[in-house]
Amino acid sequence: MAERRRYQRFEIKQDVYLYHGASKYAGRLENISCSGALVDVGSLPRLMQTGDMCYLAFAAQPDAILCACTVVRMISSGVGLQFDEPRATA
Repeated sequence: MAERRRYQRFEIKQDVYLYHGASKYAGRLENISCSGALVDVGSLPRLMQTGDMCYLAFAAQPDAILCACTVVRMISSGVGLQFDEPRATA
């Protein structure tokens, strides 16, 4: 089977937060590439669906880096995200 991914994935275990609507989920980054990430949030968020917009926050001190994302895959313990546009918080 041919590899569909355009960018190499890197396994990185990093605590992150996932913001979806008014909800905030603590999670763990499982892997990342130039175009997206896989985040383990423990259990599938009930109201999240493929195609939804969300924000991924990397817990860097003192500022967090927020990445606008689109949910592209749902798995039992988390979500696959495609990055839309990264930005730093003020």
